Amino acid sequence: MARIKEYKRIQNVSKAHRYLYAKYILSKKTPIEILKNTLEPSEFDWLLNNHTNLLFRQWTRIYEFDDLARAVLKVDKNRALTIKIYKVAYSLCKCAADYAFLAFCIHRTLGSKRWCKELYETAKHSIKSGFCRINMLNFIEMNILKGKELDMFLQKSLKRTKYNKKFYENMSYELRKINQEDYADKFYQKFLQLKMIEPERVRLKNYIEDDEAESTPLILSQEEYKKNAESADYFCALNRILTDALRAFGKRKWMYEMYKLSGEKEQSIDDYAAIADIMKTKFKDHETALKILHKALNKLKEPDAEVWCAESVIKVSIKHGELEILKQACKAVIGKKYSYGLRLASCIIKGGADRNLAIDFIKSELRSSRSIVDFLRVAYFILTEFNDKEWAIEVVLSRIDKN
Repeated sequence: MARIKEYKRIQNVSKAHRYLYAKYILSKKTPIEILKNTLEPSEFDWLLNNHTNLLFRQWTRIYEFDDLARAVLKVDKNRALTIKIYKVAYSLCKCAADYAFLAFCIHRTLGSKRWCKELYETAKHSIKSGFCRINMLNFIEMNILKGKELDMFLQKSLKRTKYNKKFYENMSYELRKINQEDYADKFYQKFLQLKMIEPERVRLKNYIEDDEAESTPLILSQEEYKKNAESADYFCALNRILTDALRAFGKRKWMYEMYKLSGEKEQSIDDYAAIADIMKTKFKDHETALKILHKALNKLKEPDAEVWCAESVIKVSIKHGELEILKQACKAVIGKKYSYGLRLASCIIKGGADRNLAIDFIKSELRSSRSIVDFLRVAYFILTEFNDKEWAIEVVLSRIDKN
């Protein structure tokens, strides 16, 4: 079992925002693999066609099974299949935190107190950490952990010494929210005993004065802006200065000349693309913009080019209707390692360009995919960006059937 290290994930699953659960993986297999090997073929096929997006989740946690089970019951009123899905989740539980969270899910969805009581009996013998003890509080709200057994559980938790001070603070916080005030106070007192008092740091800056200074805009003359721009070492610094100058004075010839000159110097792919966009959008100089965009394209074609910069070239090409440059930019990076194929495909789709270019990137991603997680990532993209369920399902099944 993956070790629970810290309280990184807080899942707000009730109005009280009380249920904590760790973000760790219950199995190396994905939910779709587990369900395919567990459910009847007809049940699995039905889920795959009716709840495709939920089956394409990449990680195996109780969240994934709970979301699927709730959808099956709410949308399709299929209680029998809902129970089967929760039973699959139960088979993956390894500690009290798992059983306690699963009990809450079942209680909320099915209202089965008998099943929750069975989970409690299993959970109380599977407490492996302070985090498990915090999650056991779920059973208090279900009115399963109560009376003398509740007192014994909280007294034992209070006497534990191996947990750090944060455990006692969290227990106090959670107990207070479920109206266990007496024990909440006791846990908080324990937290205060363990807390190391740190000296308050002396503030070296007057933040009020700093904030006022930052909120006052710099008022410079055109000559001062020009001088600052001439001394800028990088395009990003130059662009910040000229953007401010444009906002203050509107378009001026000296600003245009500076942008044009920066396009003639050696720049990165992203900077060339940005300059081309500015020349076209702000100064309406199509010819210069096209020359600079070609520079970005040529740099992108170099063997050691930073291929993720293709995104900026693709976006600017689509924005200004330079379809030939778009095609060449795609051709320059497709199939390369770390080509960010899905990200670039998304840019093409959102920009309203030729979807066949996006399909080429998707196919390239599939060729380089190895694990089931890789295939699920591509399939989910196909499902959500292309709205092509049939292709998405085909992609996933082609990988699962290889196992």
